[in-house]
Amino acid sequence: MTALSVEDYLRRPYHIEIVASEDEDGDSGWVAEVRELQGCLAQGRTHDELFQNIERAMSAWIDDALEAGDPVPEPHEEPSRSGRVLVRMPPWLHRDLVVAAEREGVSLNQLVVSLLAHGTGAVLSGGAAPARVALTAEPR
Repeated sequence: MTALSVEDYLRRPYHIEIVASEDEDGDSGWVAEVRELQGCLAQGRTHDELFQNIERAMSAWIDDALEAGDPVPEPHEEPSRSGRVLVRMPPWLHRDLVVAAEREGVSLNQLVVSLLAHGTGAVLSGGAAPARVALTAEPR
């Protein structure tokens, strides 16, 4: 079995989560974290700077693990999703959703999907929580 190099690991599809950030002085930028490499993160004021910094951070993280003889985690595979979710809710909420669906002239399923999509959009556009974008590093 041949040992993998840092460059070999960097070609793998690790998941990088990018979050917009702002410091106490109001300067904005970005923070990136590699999901599989615990504690591997980087910052940058621009996307280009961020991507250069996260690549350096990943390289250093993997190099340190290899030198210490520690395992380097494999990238997680994204599980397939069926699109089906079973949700338990109190009877009063179920009743209110049925009434709202009837009022809108749509199925209960269509109403719930629409409400979830709207809520998710609000969160991703800076509503209730900071925007988070999950990216998969492309092989080189």
